[in-house]
Amino acid sequence: MNTVHKPIKRFGLDGKVMSSTAFSRVQSMYMKILEEQMREAGYVPRLELGMEWSTVRTKEHYEFEISVYGSYVGKASAWSIEGIDQGKPVSIHPNKSNVSSKSAEAQSKEK
Repeated sequence: MNTVHKPIKRFGLDGKVMSSTAFSRVQSMYMKILEEQMREAGYVPRLELGMEWSTVRTKEHYEFEISVYGSYVGKASAWSIEGIDQGKPVSIHPNKSNVSSKSAEAQSKEK
């Protein structure tokens, strides 16, 4: 798959947060939402670009904007690629601890 020089598209959301203590939770939640929207549209994150997060304080709350950048790889491939880094696709690898716990569970059932 040739991912070099693919156009890059911005995916973003904005909103309001009452307290700065919620930034981390809100960032994580919206990052997951954006990534799911990207993949459903056939895009994967450009890992080298990272996420952008900005806030502005008003009298009553903070206003935020979050942006993630992605490149189109197709709807089928979008769920099997973690992202693109420096023009190269990065495959999703299964969690090794999860794999080993499943094999240990299977062995215990055989006994």
